[in-house]
Amino acid sequence: DKAHLEHKSLLFYFGCYIASPSGAPAATLALADRLGLDYEVLGGVRSCCGWPQYLSGQMGYGQQMLTHLGTLIEQVRPEVVVSGCAECYAGLLRLKKKTGAAWTPLTTPDWLLQHADALTWRKFDYPIAIHDSCHVTKKLGNPQPARDLLTRMADVVEIAETPEDCVCCGYYNLHVSHDVNHALHADKVKVVQEKGAQGLACECVTCWESFQEPFREAELPLWDLMVAAEQATRPQAEVQYG
Repeated sequence: DKAHLEHKSLLFYFGCYIASPSGAPAATLALADRLGLDYEVLGGVRSCCGWPQYLSGQMGYGQQMLTHLGTLIEQVRPEVVVSGCAECYAGLLRLKKKTGAAWTPLTTPDWLLQHADALTWRKFDYPIAIHDSCHVTKKLGNPQPARDLLTRMADVVEIAETPEDCVCCGYYNLHVSHDVNHALHADKVKVVQEKGAQGLACECVTCWESFQEPFREAELPLWDLMVAAEQATRPQAEVQYG
């Protein structure tokens, strides 16, 4: 929740996931620094995209938050706005459509792939499954960037017949139906294990947060793609895979 935002062509929009236990925001900025990029960061509870409010039925409040987000982005005058949350990304698309803004919204995998050849990649020693977010894959039909990125650092394991068949993380019921979420999470752990993967990577930080506890209990690694990418591109002397 910065009081002043600088004019930058590249804006990382973390919103309320700036404090995510996934480590995704810090990893994203570490990658940007490794690439030598100049950027501004927008994050905090006052820059929420309003999507949780939409889901809970507070449509007017959600729209107010999205409109406020637009005024904050305008201060930066970016060319590109990058987010690692699929709900935030959907909010950015909605905001751009409503306002006709000139900036381009990107997911973190889309953004990093533009710079991937400038980094030195190493692969993890075990195969990692990929989880598709509802917004990016199911709604927008864009499953490939996450796979192209994960391929650079691991052997990719598919856990559904098609990416669109990937089962939701459960965020959409906002943890109201614990039994439904418990079943979703148990099935996710089971299918990852049955497919022979030794971990799961998420393109969306919300999905990571939804899966955090069941994967910790199952002692299976769970990665946000930016966290995995940051570790896979570290100088050799700093490598410590989780």
